[in-house]
Amino acid sequence: MSSFKRRVQAQQSIPTKGTQPVIGAPSLLQISTGVPSIDDLLGGGLPLGHVLLILAPDHNSAWGELISRYFIAQGLSSEHRLLVCDSQPDRLVSGCMWYPGTKNNNVMHGPEDSRDEANAETTGDKVKIAWRYEQMKQFKTTVDDKNEDYCHSFDLASTIPATYIEDGISKGQIIYYNPGLKGNSDPLDGLITKLVSCLGASQSHEKSPLRICINNLGSFAWGGIQSHLICRFLLRLRTIVRNTNSCALITLPPHLSDANYAPHWVSKLGHLSDGCLTLQGITSDPVLAPTFPSYSGLLKVHATPSAQTLLDPSRRFSQLRGLNSTNSATGTGGGENNLAFKCMRKRLVVETLHLDVEGGVGERRTTPAASAVVDPIVPHVAHEEVKRETQLARIMIDTPPERPSETAPKTDEPVQKKARKKVAFRTAESDLYDF
Repeated sequence: MSSFKRRVQAQQSIPTKGTQPVIGAPSLLQISTGVPSIDDLLGGGLPLGHVLLILAPDHNSAWGELISRYFIAQGLSSEHRLLVCDSQPDRLVSGCMWYPGTKNNNVMHGPEDSRDEANAETTGDKVKIAWRYEQMKQFKTTVDDKNEDYCHSFDLASTIPATYIEDGISKGQIIYYNPGLKGNSDPLDGLITKLVSCLGASQSHEKSPLRICINNLGSFAWGGIQSHLICRFLLRLRTIVRNTNSCALITLPPHLSDANYAPHWVSKLGHLSDGCLTLQGITSDPVLAPTFPSYSGLLKVHATPSAQTLLDPSRRFSQLRGLNSTNSATGTGGGENNLAFKCMRKRLVVETLHLDVEGGVGERRTTPAASAVVDPIVPHVAHEEVKRETQLARIMIDTPPERPSETAPKTDEPVQKKARKKVAFRTAESDLYDF
């Protein structure tokens, strides 16, 4: 009997619904934020045990709240536990987007319905320019939704059904925390206490991850919170969440997202959190809005999670940032791409920033726009050429004859010519040849 045994790979445990292994660290799981392009910037998603901070300094929009709703909607669709912290948490959850085809009704559609709808839209869309262009890849500025089980496709025109929220509250899947209640003397300490109790309950619960969503941390509902209190809270939260089956998404109000709020404020926030992104709206900017009319704002990456590695996966695997060696070898350069985001009718997407046609103008026009002011057309009148004769006055000027100069030589004497030079050649004989 042979003593050799065939080596069989150990059976890998099936990951929890809505999670996948981290690239480069298979023992650690990560979850989706609900936006595929933001997952790409983070290196595939938000790893469990990490904190993501979203800054939105634009006072005229609520981009941080939109990211929070994507985070909550993705957690509900993946059946994850949720801890929602906001001054009005019920309003925040009820306004979350949902699968395409649902709009304030009780009929829930799964990802299969959204996939069928997307296939129906693309059916019959063929290139009408030339048949040889059908096999060419289209120019893409963002990433595709590859895994529907990991990151679902949501429609901004659809809202989550009310019955689904009620069932989640009754089952303990959704937990609310309002920092503005009268019983919360210290909202930050109260949130830490609530978080510790939820983490203790989740250990005895099933393997479903716990999503912590803190919307508008430090707003007026939290009272007078200073910058050092926010820094201490972020450090405590990062310590508590680490090595647990949970992760946190935090958004700051506009006045706390400003870089001038405190010295080196954004740099401190990037060090106190695992990931930090800034979504700066440009719709109210008089210079950037006409230059980039198709974009809603600019996105800047301050920090990305690096789970169990020195080099974060975002630098190696992010297609949008373009920092990997593959993009550098193809000639796109080793620098980071400029990023922008746009909020369309159905979704939010992050793309690489580029100018539109005509350097900022939406499209080439052969006719003037409707709002353009055109001067009335005046017919051209031919003018006859009139010949004009100009009469010039004749003036006679008499000049005296020039007197000879005393120093000038006299020209009366004849000029003596110089004698012509002769060239002679002498030979051994006595003959002389003159030229």
